[in-house]
Amino acid sequence: MIAVAEPPATKPRPEERIEKLLRTVSASRLGCWHGCRLKFYFRYVLQIPKPPTPARHSGSVSHAVLQAWNLAR
Repeated sequence: MIAVAEPPATKPRPEERIEKLLRTVSASRLGCWHGCRLKFYFRYVLQIPKPPTPARHSGSVSHAVLQAWNLAR
């Protein structure tokens, strides 16, 4: 069996992301902008993902277990 590498997904440029952000407004984005503009830039323009935390991991596991249980019923 031969594994075929898929081309990497192209991320939109920051300019394209800014244009998209200007078209829509949300309360959470406005709150983030008002609180810390650098945090807004990292989160919404550069789209840097948050590092995983133990709470996020346990929440994901809980959701997966409940979903599997619900689908098995």
